[in-house]
Amino acid sequence: MDPFLLVENHSLSRLASDYKKCKKCSHVLNLGPHSSTYTCRICGLENQIPYPFLDLNLLIMVDLMQDSYITATTLQPESPNFTVPVEQARLASVVVYFCTVKELLLHRFISHFLAEFPLPVSFLESWDNHYFTDSQRREELLPSLVGMSWDKLSDSLSDPQNQFKTMSAFLKKASVSRNNLLHEGNSFDIDPYLAKACLENFLPLMEFYARLNNKYVHELRMSSIRKLP
Repeated sequence: MDPFLLVENHSLSRLASDYKKCKKCSHVLNLGPHSSTYTCRICGLENQIPYPFLDLNLLIMVDLMQDSYITATTLQPESPNFTVPVEQARLASVVVYFCTVKELLLHRFISHFLAEFPLPVSFLESWDNHYFTDSQRREELLPSLVGMSWDKLSDSLSDPQNQFKTMSAFLKKASVSRNNLLHEGNSFDIDPYLAKACLENFLPLMEFYARLNNKYVHELRMSSIRKLP
């Protein structure tokens, strides 16, 4: 049985909501489904209700991605009068939603990173107008902030199972498929295995950004905390 069809036990948005961020030091940890309050093991803030790592808009996007996959996989035979086969439309939606999620995660990381510096509010509210596309943010802005390219960044994070390198390669494949569809007007003929791989790569993507946050945003916040009298 495909685990992604078992929404009750394998809802990706619920699994993503297990990732929480400390209110004081911004350390991100997967606390599991039954956590309410916790004491941060890094900064020691006690009995806090931590922030969710993903905001509601991202969780909704994740739900839409999984719902589209479920609809495509469980469809009954459809009418031949449909202009676009419903199954293919839903599979295409999975890829589009996945690429949107990955772009939003990068946007959120950069925003949180920049917020740790004493920058003008006008810049913090408008930086994404200067780096408008995802490729500009990933290939130009991100390396200028963290001092290494996306590929080297993937290699720098602790990854004993090598899942980040596999995930990074898949992100490029998914982007090509999405761009061919949306920007080139190519076929809706999305491979079901590509759509399923979007769901399979979502949790590694979550873990990647949690570790990226802890390597940069959390460390910047801790540096500020240590300077406090």
